Amino acid sequence: MQIEEMHYPELVERVFIVNAPKIFPTIWAFVKPFVDPNTRSKLEICGNNYKQRLLEYISEDVLLERYGGKSKDESKICWGGRIPREHYKQNDESLQPQFVKPGKTFTVDVQVEIQGKFFFSFLYI
Repeated sequence: MQIEEMHYPELVERVFIVNAPKIFPTIWAFVKPFVDPNTRSKLEICGNNYKQRLLEYISEDVLLERYGGKSKDESKICWGGRIPREHYKQNDESLQPQFVKPGKTFTVDVQVEIQGKFFFSFLYI
């Protein structure tokens, strides 16, 4: 968990955990002390009546039906996982490997030319 917190700070505004199994609160009680307090403050375990809480953050038109919203379109949802190679930017001379030493920073300026989502990945060596 520390690696993610160190390398991906503040990427998540809020995480709602819905429909968790009954054992989840017990597991969370053991894991919780190891999670950074700032990260922990962003996690919210919702009970059975989570719809109203979700609607405080997500428009009903965008919220999926299975969570109490009106949307049937799951194509805009990124469920996580690796990005397929066919979506990688190819044959661009500006793309160069960069080694960043621990404690140092490296800035990458990216111009996004179309509306949508922007994804990136890092390779840990």
